[in-house]
Amino acid sequence: MSAGWSKDQKARWPRAIGALDGTYSPPAVDALDEARLKALSKELADLEREVSPSDVEQKQRRGIVNHLKRVLERHVRGSTLHPFGSAETGLVLRRGDVDLCLVVKDLRKPKSVLRHLSNVLDTEDYRDIQTIGRAKVPIVKFTDPTTGIPVDLSLNNALALRNTELIAAYVNLDPRVKTIALAVKHWALQRGLANAFRGTLSSYAWTLLVLRHLQAVDAPIVPNLQAGEPRRVETYDGRSHDTTILHPEGFQPGTASVAELFAGFFHRWFVQHAWDERIVSLREGDDPRR
Repeated sequence: MSAGWSKDQKARWPRAIGALDGTYSPPAVDALDEARLKALSKELADLEREVSPSDVEQKQRRGIVNHLKRVLERHVRGSTLHPFGSAETGLVLRRGDVDLCLVVKDLRKPKSVLRHLSNVLDTEDYRDIQTIGRAKVPIVKFTDPTTGIPVDLSLNNALALRNTELIAAYVNLDPRVKTIALAVKHWALQRGLANAFRGTLSSYAWTLLVLRHLQAVDAPIVPNLQAGEPRRVETYDGRSHDTTILHPEGFQPGTASVAELFAGFFHRWFVQHAWDERIVSLREGDDPRR
């Protein structure tokens, strides 16, 4: 089986490939002693500060959003611009994309609107402008000329706004959520494992795995925010979506350290989880059979 791996893949993912080939056995999750866990907790806290945008970058990001809001809403009648994604949930990495959604009333010709947006952005001296009209959600990708920060602008991506609301609600429950999510996203990005267009998981998918892990530990860190009544069901593009977000009363989070939770994340998804038998469902608060 190892003959199918390239030299570069073997160098980047030696343990994962070893596990698949049967030449590597991962250590037990309790193999880390107290001293190592304490050191790892400090390393994770330091990493969070290192990979998070600086105050200057945060100010730049707000400036990008505010400027584009003025420009685009002026040029597209009846539109409103909304930031979403990791920058709004608190899980953005340094120099990460700015995700924006332009909601346009009565959008009948998205490709025409995309071309118009591309022309507007060109007159505003934005760089690297690329329109992707064939995607499920039409998008314009470009770069801010002053900061070099990349921007993704989508049209009528209303469901993404609700997903952002959900992730932000989880992040705000406990500071450990942000620490672990940023560490996992950084880990995946550094290993080329956070690009859905190249066949790996998206950054959003890694975040969902973190949240599901924090639901599933013996003493949960976060509850299931999509369980209970009343339900909120909304229709987007002719399809109904349950966008319920509820905060259960009386929930008490577990006391596990970020180091224990971080190590447990990899043990759960890379050792324990039967991927060929079970899916992962944050909404269900369970991992139901396929």
